[in-house]
Amino acid sequence: MENIMLNENYKYGSVKIMNCHSFFLYLFTCLTLIGISPTNLQANEELAPFVVWSGQGGSDGGIDRELFLWNGNSIQQITENGGSDLYSQISGSNVVSFQKGGSDAGPDSEIFFWNGTSLQQITENNDYDISPQISGNIVVWESRSAGKRGIDAEIFLWNSTTNQTQQITDNDYNDNSPQVSGNNVVWYGNPGDDPEIFFWNGSSIQQITDNDYNDYDPQISSNNVVWWRDKYKCERKCKKCKCKKCPDKPKPCGFLEIEENAEILFWNGTTK
Repeated sequence: MENIMLNENYKYGSVKIMNCHSFFLYLFTCLTLIGISPTNLQANEELAPFVVWSGQGGSDGGIDRELFLWNGNSIQQITENGGSDLYSQISGSNVVSFQKGGSDAGPDSEIFFWNGTSLQQITENNDYDISPQISGNIVVWESRSAGKRGIDAEIFLWNSTTNQTQQITDNDYNDNSPQVSGNNVVWYGNPGDDPEIFFWNGSSIQQITDNDYNDYDPQISSNNVVWWRDKYKCERKCKKCKCKKCPDKPKPCGFLEIEENAEILFWNGTTK
């Protein structure tokens, strides 16, 4: 089995691996042991063995985080700036992340895209653009409006081929954690008392779930969607929670009574 030595003069030091399959875990372990603590280490499932991560240091020796990519032979530093580049994701040779500040060095965060050659800032606004995901030439993320941070997040999509941005959702509640596969996008939103799962097929939005439980964190591959569901009798309130089925029986703050074990659900585009 061939050994591959990664050796660059940055703070992450040298890493030796046995093969591409062990690299993801081995690199994370080695970087952590030498005190670098890489974040969002992402292996490329479409074009192995590309791997991308966010690490402290880089060629400028700063304390902010930069993006690094391993192409199977060597490590390349993608970013070099004064802001922290976070939450790196990869598809093919394309990488997406968000950076605190962006070109205007504001308090918000912006989305950046790397096409294997150059870095492009996708967003430039006063909003908090976070949690980007990528599939081929399609990038999605959630954006929290300045002044409404944590109150109303919307889902956006950008096509690197056309360089066009599209707002997918436009409502008065939070839409979170978008995931993308091809032109299909999935996320969870909270239109009522509990989160529900939503699906966008490139032209229209479909609400997949409609129940009294908490549906979270969907993942998607083609038209197939999975997510997990919390099933509680009570919901959290500011100072107390009340059972949905018996609202006359308030519970202490933070008390959650489990009705059933959490479930994993699957939807194939037609049934679930």
